Amino acid sequence: MKKKILISVIVVGVIAAGYAFLGKSTKKDAEIFVKVKKGNFQVSVTSSGELYAKNSTKINGPSGLRRARLWQVKIN
Repeated sequence: MKKKILISVIVVGVIAAGYAFLGKSTKKDAEIFVKVKKGNFQVSVTSSGELYAKNSTKINGPSGLRRARLWQVKIN
């Protein structure tokens, strides 16, 4: 009895996986044309969690500041 149920579940899983990979072969190569408008280009990023920049520069202050208990220093 358990063997028949297990085989049935595997067959249904293989059919579902085959449909998921092979059944949806729609192409969305349609081109969209719009008129260009002159104006401000605004970029807005909304995220929760931690963001990493594609390019960044690490800035280090003088190494002895922690020992002197200086936490806020203006770096020129």
